[in-house]
Amino acid sequence: MVEPIDVLNFTVLGVNVGAFSRWALVLIMFGMGLNLMPKHFYYIFSNSKAFFAGLLGQILFLPLIALMVVAIFMPSPEVSVGLFIIACCPGAATSNFITYLARGELALSISLTAASGMVTIFTIPFIINMALHFFEFADTNIRLPILTTIWNIATLTAAPVLVGIIMNMINPDVAFRLQKLVSSLSFFALLTVMYLTAIEVKSAISSIIELAFAPVFLMNTVMVCTGLLLGQGLKLRRKEIVTLGVEVGFQNYILAIVIAIDLLGSFLMSIPAIIYLFCMYFSASFLVGWSLVFGLED
Repeated sequence: MVEPIDVLNFTVLGVNVGAFSRWALVLIMFGMGLNLMPKHFYYIFSNSKAFFAGLLGQILFLPLIALMVVAIFMPSPEVSVGLFIIACCPGAATSNFITYLARGELALSISLTAASGMVTIFTIPFIINMALHFFEFADTNIRLPILTTIWNIATLTAAPVLVGIIMNMINPDVAFRLQKLVSSLSFFALLTVMYLTAIEVKSAISSIIELAFAPVFLMNTVMVCTGLLLGQGLKLRRKEIVTLGVEVGFQNYILAIVIAIDLLGSFLMSIPAIIYLFCMYFSASFLVGWSLVFGLED
């Protein structure tokens, strides 16, 4: 049994890491809004096949992949729910940066990240409550209040994106100058959260790996492959294929941890998100390496 570790409620040098993580998430989403321009919304209509394939992969296929992984490994109910939490979270804003490094289609990446962030505000509470009921948490106090969840996710994700979009519309020059600064700060904040989380859980890392590494690693691998295969099956351009691999395979792990610990009060449910953080960057290295070796010119 893993001793509970609240990765959202510990301090380093007097700084509450949980508060830092939430502000990091807000900063990341604000930076994504600063990058959104009318051409990204136009992309949805001019390249609807690639866009809707990616959105379908995130919204529909990922919960099915989580169900498949649970059926294979049959982990504890808490870890199983944690897998579903990861699966129904929106794409991570860092996927835009990884797409850039992997020479993917940045407009498609930003469009998908923004759209999934809006849609999953409403799908997350329903899917997770279904998972809680399926794994027999319905008779306990562990429930995800729908309206409260929608509000919490909206304030952490949709609201900062909208602020960034509005700033971009009102003063594009200021937004452009802020983009590089916010992107750099966001990337630094993510690395900081990842490092501090690793330090906090290192004493329990062997138990955490034993509990959930195999199912989480498989889920992330299948998620990335699903995105790539969707693009390949639809005969998309190679830039779009690698973008779908990133967008379908990269989920907002900070939001998943917030949902598990803050909203559901369960450290065990946050374990898949903690492991997923490291698996996600492993698969990112593969995608970036693949694109650099084979090129994505077409």
